[in-house]
Amino acid sequence: MMEIEMEMKTTVGQLSGPGHTFESEMSFEAIFLAMNRNPAITDFTVVDGNRVVGFMPETAFNEILNSRYGYRFYSQKAIREVVQGREFLKVDHRMTLGDAAKLAMQRPYGRLHNPVVVENENGYHGIVTVKDLLEACGKTEAR
Repeated sequence: MMEIEMEMKTTVGQLSGPGHTFESEMSFEAIFLAMNRNPAITDFTVVDGNRVVGFMPETAFNEILNSRYGYRFYSQKAIREVVQGREFLKVDHRMTLGDAAKLAMQRPYGRLHNPVVVENENGYHGIVTVKDLLEACGKTEAR
């Protein structure tokens, strides 16, 4: 019984991982080059210091890149200009897994699988994937 109670109190901060971040002043081109050098970067959080200012999945990044004037128009722009106004889900590191999973599943279909950005008192804490959230919630319920 004690094990179940501890799992019910597991927070999204305990489950989150570091993720990839880029400073808000980095150029679109610099991020493009970094992503080409490191194919493991499939999405990233944009931070200003440690304050979260945006999130960009690789699919959205590639859509911008492949638009009519994509690379030519955006290459020298700071990434903060590109992510400005884009919706993303960020939650407090103390939120329970179940509450974070519910919020994640309420997003529009096109963003359902995007990771959730996790913040703490100091700003950026990490990210958690929807897969990890749902698997962790499933393990809690199964017990």
